[in-house]
Amino acid sequence: MGDIEEVDESIAKRFPSSISANPQGIQPANNRKCGLKIRYRGFRVEITDVERRESRTQLYLKAAEFFLQAKNIEDCRKNACRAQALDPIHPGPTQLLAIAAVISATEDGASGQRPDYYSILGVLRFTGDFDLIKTRVEKLYDILSPRENHFALAEEAYRLVVDAELVLFVPAKRALFDEELKINLKFKSESEHNFWTMCPYCYYVYEYPMVFIDW
Repeated sequence: MGDIEEVDESIAKRFPSSISANPQGIQPANNRKCGLKIRYRGFRVEITDVERRESRTQLYLKAAEFFLQAKNIEDCRKNACRAQALDPIHPGPTQLLAIAAVISATEDGASGQRPDYYSILGVLRFTGDFDLIKTRVEKLYDILSPRENHFALAEEAYRLVVDAELVLFVPAKRALFDEELKINLKFKSESEHNFWTMCPYCYYVYEYPMVFIDW
């Protein structure tokens, strides 16, 4: 029937219909689908498996959305995954994880002024598998549609998928984007092996290979 735990008054207030007692002792609550018994000041609070799971799921979903709004992608994912583990069929965790994946892809900066549309769709860069790209676009449309997904940043993520489709599905636009992406990836790779410093006398800025950083 579950474990017995000590809880504060706030938990009992959330489930008033599940509290019961009599002068002779504790009686079980009317709801017999009990998955958890909680002792509270002489009362016994019985929370069903469904109630307990839904309560914790909503808590994790709210936490995930809070971190998403703060652009804290890592903690957003952690809480969304916790909610998903509690309730695998709840659409919320999948929606939040999709938003987080799309938003985090835009922070890579590999493609300069434009986001990396391949990363947004979750496919390999420069892939020639158009069927895979199409499948990913359609799936993200279903998950991120503002009509169904009401979480923070869902509309922004949806627009990014639209932009990705408009570029990657048009050969001329995709070719231009691929060249732009290759140049920026090369520049990023070279930059990671160099560092910049400023002369304290003339204020000129110089670039040096990383091997000289401790000289």
